[in-house]
Amino acid sequence: MSEQKTSWIKKNFWGVITLVVVALGCLAVVKLFKKPGQMSVIEANVMDMSSMTPPQGALPVAMEKAARQVVEGTIIYTGTVQAYEDEDIYPRITGRIVKMPVYPGDRVRKDQLLVKLDSSDSEYAARLDEAEHLGDSKMHEAEMARQDFEEAKFTMEAREQGEIAARKAVDEARAAYDYWVPEIKRQEALLKDDVVSKEEYDAEKAKFEGAAARLERSRAQLSQATSQKLAAKAAFDKAVHHVSHESSASQEARAAQKTATIINRYREIRALKNGVVTKRLISPGVVVEPGMLILKVAHIDRVRIQAEVSDMDIDRVRTGDPVYISRHKGADEMVKARVTSIFPAADSRSRTSVVEALIDNIRQEERSSRQVDSADQYRYLPGQYVIMSIVTGKTTSLAVPTEAIFYREGAPFVWVAEGAGGGPKKSRLVAVKTGLTNNRLTEIRDGLKEGDQVITRGYADMQPEMQVVAVKWTEKGIEQLPKADQVASNRLSEANKWRLDKKADQYALTIALTPVPPASGGNKLEITVTGDDGAPVDGATITGKTSMPGMDMKGPDLKSSGSGGHYVMKADFSGGLWSMDLEIKAPGRDPCHLTVEAEVP
Repeated sequence: MSEQKTSWIKKNFWGVITLVVVALGCLAVVKLFKKPGQMSVIEANVMDMSSMTPPQGALPVAMEKAARQVVEGTIIYTGTVQAYEDEDIYPRITGRIVKMPVYPGDRVRKDQLLVKLDSSDSEYAARLDEAEHLGDSKMHEAEMARQDFEEAKFTMEAREQGEIAARKAVDEARAAYDYWVPEIKRQEALLKDDVVSKEEYDAEKAKFEGAAARLERSRAQLSQATSQKLAAKAAFDKAVHHVSHESSASQEARAAQKTATIINRYREIRALKNGVVTKRLISPGVVVEPGMLILKVAHIDRVRIQAEVSDMDIDRVRTGDPVYISRHKGADEMVKARVTSIFPAADSRSRTSVVEALIDNIRQEERSSRQVDSADQYRYLPGQYVIMSIVTGKTTSLAVPTEAIFYREGAPFVWVAEGAGGGPKKSRLVAVKTGLTNNRLTEIRDGLKEGDQVITRGYADMQPEMQVVAVKWTEKGIEQLPKADQVASNRLSEANKWRLDKKADQYALTIALTPVPPASGGNKLEITVTGDDGAPVDGATITGKTSMPGMDMKGPDLKSSGSGGHYVMKADFSGGLWSMDLEIKAPGRDPCHLTVEAEVP
């Protein structure tokens, strides 16, 4: 069996080699000579020629001439009605609501009872009685301590005087003793010499011994007086401490009594000012705690109308500017007021600042009833939505419709249609300097002249040098829709000489298909990439996936070469409409994706 297999391999070896070489050669030839977009037999069989996209035409737009007009500059913002003051009713103590004589819609007066917690025999009343009794007791004890203090003070002073007298007695006894010590020695010598008799000597000795005894007795009395003084001083110190303690206890009791009085007063909650009850959140009978909202009282005789104005407009608003306030667009009633306050701070999230107008809110002066009879008595109610039109100036100047103005990087621009005759015109981007503006007209201070044809609608994806045609627009849009093949803002075609200026994320791109006109099977894309600051973006890598959308067929993958902001991509597109999904990557920047179409003749 193995011999037959070996014989077969030897016999067919060169045939197998030949087949492999031919297959590899065919693959190489197809790879080398196949044109971009060239279809296989299977792809050609499924191609639908009716789905191919036709060439780009003119873009339908609305136009209006720039002319001198009266412009009243206004900025319009939605606003919110705020009460002049809000009074939220919270309890300061824990208790059960036993009385709530007001209800939403009731008018309240200053110091009127709104809520009462617990009854007269409640825990807080008992605490007050206890604090009063304790205060009286502590005050009595403090008075007794003061009397003990006075007594101890007098006793200590007496003991000090007694010690002084005892010390003087010791001094006198010592002086007598000091006299008799040498005297008795002299008497002893005289007795030996028989100068004095025994009786005389005994009399003198008795005097000496009496002096010594008096000295010892006075010393004992001094020691006793000193001990009594120390005891009196200790009693005095104790009295001082006791009176201090009792005084502190008395003050503490008075403070507790005062606190209990205040807390007992918290059982009743009264209105701080005149107002209207707008909300009741808790019903009578409920046990409430500090921090639980019970009622809302609003002072709405005057209200604050507040709008959040963007940082682009806030610099134009001044205190005293006229303000027109209405409930909705086209409302019959409009209240005229003035800006009364501009909050000098911006919200960190919305970057807006608050502008406020203060208005009188009473429509009807009849207020004798206890309740609000109708909401119509007030112009606005807190929380309502309103429209604020803030007037920033008035002038007669060159003006265009406000809808024609758009912004790029914070600067205003308009599109101008240029061209003679009644046929298609070409678009031109014009930077303008604006002045006063409202929702209808905007003053143009520089960039346009009277009579310029300004494009007011339909310019969302417009590019310079695009063909545009004026059509009639209504509130719902174009009166007659153009054909789909007339609108293509991202297409390289004969209309824009195969050159396209495109803004994509943080890049400004100039994309061109060369040569002009591009040759089928021999063309390339040239792309200039700059940043927002106009500086060329170096080190970028541009890749792309291509397809022929009309035939649902993939084309060649593209990859750029070049540097310094100028990049080239070999395309070699065949004739037809091509779609390119491009990706731009640059160091230190986020990737950018965009889609561009190209018509190759």
